[in-house]
Amino acid sequence: MNKTKLTFSILLALNFAFTLEAQTKRIKLSGNINSASDETNPVISPDGTTLYFVRSMYPENTGGEKAGQDIWVSKKNPSGEWSKALNLGAPVNNSANNSVCGISADGKTLYLANIYKKNDKMLPGISSSTFNNGVWETPIPLDFNAKNLLSGYFSFFISANEKQMIISMQIASGAGQEDLYVSTKEEDGKWTIPVSLGKTINTSGFETSPFLTEDGKTLYFCSDGQAGLGKGDIFVTTRLDESWTNWSSPKNLGPEINTAGLDNYFCLSKSGDAYFVSGETENEPGDIYTIKLFDLNNYIKDNKEEPIALKKETPVENITTAAIKTVEVKQDTLKCSFEFDRNSAVISSAGIEKLTAFEKELKKKKYKMILVNGYADATGNPIYNQPLSQKRANEVKAYLMKIGVAIEIKSKGYGTEGMIQEKKVLIIAVPE
Repeated sequence: MNKTKLTFSILLALNFAFTLEAQTKRIKLSGNINSASDETNPVISPDGTTLYFVRSMYPENTGGEKAGQDIWVSKKNPSGEWSKALNLGAPVNNSANNSVCGISADGKTLYLANIYKKNDKMLPGISSSTFNNGVWETPIPLDFNAKNLLSGYFSFFISANEKQMIISMQIASGAGQEDLYVSTKEEDGKWTIPVSLGKTINTSGFETSPFLTEDGKTLYFCSDGQAGLGKGDIFVTTRLDESWTNWSSPKNLGPEINTAGLDNYFCLSKSGDAYFVSGETENEPGDIYTIKLFDLNNYIKDNKEEPIALKKETPVENITTAAIKTVEVKQDTLKCSFEFDRNSAVISSAGIEKLTAFEKELKKKKYKMILVNGYADATGNPIYNQPLSQKRANEVKAYLMKIGVAIEIKSKGYGTEGMIQEKKVLIIAVPE
């Protein structure tokens, strides 16, 4: 089947000036850690030299490929390279799902999801294992008297000072799906009944994979209920007082961390190396990435934009006469323009009408390859806004393909270069 060809440029005005430094780029860890299988739940030792993580659906897991999730470990050598990961083995791993929830400051105690029973049986809860005489001892349960609250999906994080436990769980009185709660360790070793972190953090969506800094002041977590870039983004918030319910408004860590897929399991070492999981696309297996935290802090501090809100498109039932009039045919060149909301890559209903009308006009002639070029104004933080430019271009490309434009489409963000009358989108179709 012959494909109709067209060329058009979509010039998207975004809040951008691109001067991204190399060290702010996230780096995918090597094949010594990442595999063709799913790697998740990285937990870095406080000194930054040992990385524990979960590998799923892997032939060398305890019990085989389909048995469960195992904990794997890698060591960083003096040159900064990670060794080939090894299965942590029994008794920490069994044929069920195993994961690390925290590490003590000295690195000699691991906190583990679930309560270990005989014959590889697991119960909801949390356990600990101590490194003694060169081996990890049999995990023993913590005195956590809220195990009856745990059902469905739940996860834990225990800070390096071993005094705070952040729990992600769904209960009837919660805000929505999984919410975040805190439990603190009492002098007798028991853990208090969990308390919700409050409405600033918890939404009607899910909040998972928490990481609390050792001072108990800064919390990183994943959410799909806050304004984000994809299926689930990583956010940061700061505790504003001695309570556990007063937090700063969560900040999206931005497109250098977050993608259109699911991004979660953020953790960091004392040296400022951050690790997190990203699939990059919605259905891609997770891999572990790293980025320097001081770069991330500079980005968050300087970012004056709000997080991007990507939502489902508004359905179009009718194309209005006003939309059709915005499509201009002049000397065989087809043009139309529309704007995005500030900080948004969501195509508005007005924009959808114009694109739909534009697509109808395209059928009247033959056109070449489609070019979708993103542009921006000079305001806002460059690290945040340049990728927003690209995402807007991608959204337009995806929508045109969805409504039946069966031609090769290329999209790219260009920042402020070549801006035309500060229009956030200008579409040009050039005939063959």
